[in-house]
Amino acid sequence: MLNKILTPREKQVLTLRYGIGIAKEQTLAQVGYIMKLKPHNVNAIQTKALAKLRNHPKIQPLRDYLE
Repeated sequence: MLNKILTPREKQVLTLRYGIGIAKEQTLAQVGYIMKLKPHNVNAIQTKALAKLRNHPKIQPLRDYLE
């Protein structure tokens, strides 16, 4: 479902930042180095991706279930 909501770049940022499927989470600087971006650009992509996930209607049932 994430592939339908997020762009590949947004998904990669979140995967690296939160350590999804990898040994440990990465810092903004580490993600920036990997993706050849400045840390503030990584932060902007992360912020946008998290906002998309928070506000997407298909995520709401999961949020309701968890609450």
